[in-house]
Amino acid sequence: MKRLLLIIALTLLWATSAFSYEIQVIGNITLTDKISGIGYHASGIAAAISSETKTLYIIDTQTDTITKKISLEIIPSGIAIDTKRNHIIVSSLDGSLHFFDLETGDFVRSHPELAEGS
Repeated sequence: MKRLLLIIALTLLWATSAFSYEIQVIGNITLTDKISGIGYHASGIAAAISSETKTLYIIDTQTDTITKKISLEIIPSGIAIDTKRNHIIVSSLDGSLHFFDLETGDFVRSHPELAEGS
């Protein structure tokens, strides 16, 4: 029984240490706001939101720079990226969805009727 526990412990130790080298910090992007959500697109563009300052950030992860800082009229509660349409989708506390272009940051449309349960 002791031998079995030792084998299990060593196997777990080996399995957890085998993949620890795959995660590393490759860059830093300094933001002054507290970030409440972040989304990532395979093209190397990320988007982040701050609920406190009502801000949407578009970030180029290849150069570790903020390409756009957009003030929002809503209090953002979540973020997602639509890879088919290249849109950033920001949800607000009232339940509405707001769509922004991933590359330019331009406002595309919103769906406030979702807040009413339609």
